[in-house]
Parts: sequence; structure tokens; C-alpha cells
Amino acid sequence: MRITTNPFSKLRNRLKAGQLKPQELDFPLEEKAPPMDIRVCDSVLYQNGKESVVLYSKARNKPLYRVRLWLDGADLPLLAGVCYRFPAASGLPELALERRMDNVRCETFIWAGALIELAAGLTLKDGRAYILKHTLSIDRELKSPRTTFIEVAATGAAVG
Repeated sequence: MRITTNPFSKLRNRLKAGQLKPQELDFPLEEKAPPMDIRVCDSVLYQNGKESVVLYSKARNKPLYRVRLWLDGADLPLLAGVCYRFPAASGLPELALERRMDNVRCETFIWAGALIELAAGLTLKDGRAYILKHTLSIDRELKSPRTTFIEVAATGAAVG
């Protein structure tokens, strides 16, 4: 089912008004940023030709958006792996990824219905470890009036 307006306009209005606060990490964490260029990135947008597409699924009358997470930066070749950790309230599992030739940016996908803060535990090839905090920035992308929303089933197939 292809929809050109956000079926969750109340959420969009709350995002525009700045009323949504991110779910914060609920475990003790001391951020230890690496002294190099590695950062966490996120996006809900997918390019389908010239249009921007957001995939979403309805769960208990709340939208869940498919969010792509990845690492970026000039020093990625020094990275051995990453472990993404999320607040318990998000219901997301801990995701540990090894940096490999087929996934050099440690890219993964999650389904998120709220702004959440995550921790990325970085392990370098020389054994040093660092922790980055990152808050999803999907609210900026969901505000765009030119975004097309496509409802998908849990399998990723289009509904309707």
C-alpha cells in the first residue's frame, strides 16, 4: 500500500512541536569517544528512484519504522567490530557485529517506534575499546512533507 502522507500525523505533529523526547539508556555508561573519526549514523529514508521512501509497520496502533544504523568515518579501517546496545524499554536486543569485507560499515537494521538513545561499543583491531552514545535522528526525516510512506508486513513485503 503506497501512501504519500504520513498515516501517523499525530506523531509527525508531536515531532514538529518538539514534544517527543528520546528513550534514554537505562544502564550505567561512561561515554569514551575514540580519538579518531568514527561516528554512528542512522536513517529511515530509502531512495526509490527520485523519491524518498520510509518503510513502516503497525504494531499495537503504534508505528514502527525500519531504521538503518551504520558507522562512518575516515578511521573505519582501524575497527574490528561494534556492539549496539539499546534501552530495555525499546525491546531491542543487543547487536554485536564484526567488521568484515561484506559489511565494512557495520550496518544493520532495527524497527523503532520512538526516538531512542543507543550506545555503540567500538573495538579496534589493536584491542582498544571505546563507547559512543547516539540518539536516533529519524524525527528530522519523518517531518519531510515529500516523503512517501509504505506499510510493510513483518516479513518486509508491502501490505495492500
